[in-house]
Amino acid sequence: MTRNNHVKAYYNRGYAYADLERYEEAIADYDKAIEINPKYSKAYNNRGNAYAKLERYEEAIADFGKAIEINTGFVEAYYNRGTAYDELERYEEAIADYDKAVEINPDDAEAYYNRGKAYYDLKEYEKAIADYDKAVEINSDDSELPTHIGNLLYDKNNYETALKYINEAIRRNPKYIEAYEIRIKIYNETGQHDKAKEDEETIRKLKEENKS
Repeated sequence: MTRNNHVKAYYNRGYAYADLERYEEAIADYDKAIEINPKYSKAYNNRGNAYAKLERYEEAIADFGKAIEINTGFVEAYYNRGTAYDELERYEEAIADYDKAVEINPDDAEAYYNRGKAYYDLKEYEKAIADYDKAVEINSDDSELPTHIGNLLYDKNNYETALKYINEAIRRNPKYIEAYEIRIKIYNETGQHDKAKEDEETIRKLKEENKS
């Protein structure tokens, strides 16, 4: 087996271990791949993901940084390092990485969404909403993303803005029960109980349809 084949074998087995959530074994295989080829940026990135799954965020950040050092256009590594910074509540550093991710790939909806969350945690609400809007615009057919944003904003007691995203989710998919469930909670929190009852009836009908 050639040197390159050895690297690929360790990398692929590490990937398989990660899929099985056997992260320590995945790390050991990525270690071997990197030992053979210290310039293998994807192995650093994937080892960083495994460290992150184990909540070893500092080690993850170091690996994502190494991947970026090797390949400065590695958009996934910027995004992943941003999420690791988020976990450590280092929001400014996370935003800087999401900035780079969207600079390289302006259609990266997840980067806009995560940057929006970081801005929200910094109480920069206008920037957060602008990023959420951009993420929803990019994923123009996706009903799950506006539902997820709406639920996030509901949890932060921002009911008016949450309702905007939930209404958009329902417009995109009028049979999306989870979106109605969140809207019911918003209506009840804001005293709109008649509307909540209407949504409860809609859910009942949708569940009946699903049975047939």
